[in-house]
Amino acid sequence: MSRLGPFEQGLKKSREGDYSGAIQAFDQALLLDPNDAETYGNRCVARHRSGDTQGAIADCQKAADLYLKQGNLARHEYALKSLARLKKSSLGEKVMGNRC
Repeated sequence: MSRLGPFEQGLKKSREGDYSGAIQAFDQALLLDPNDAETYGNRCVARHRSGDTQGAIADCQKAADLYLKQGNLARHEYALKSLARLKKSSLGEKVMGNRC
């Protein structure tokens, strides 16, 4: 049994290239805190890297909205730029950094 929480498990799995496992872990993290913008941002990246562009766009938009609501304007701006890149990208093109 892992001592890592779901968010940390998601990060670990994402770093290992297990994007499906990362998405599942981030899903669990969002059940615990549905307003965690960072979790949405990281799930966005995992979804994009697994080929789920539409899911990535939805998560990136949610992260941007939450960052704005929380007053984190720097992260909000970064998420909006990531969102624009996602919308312009074609499936399979690597355009994302490590998080939204």
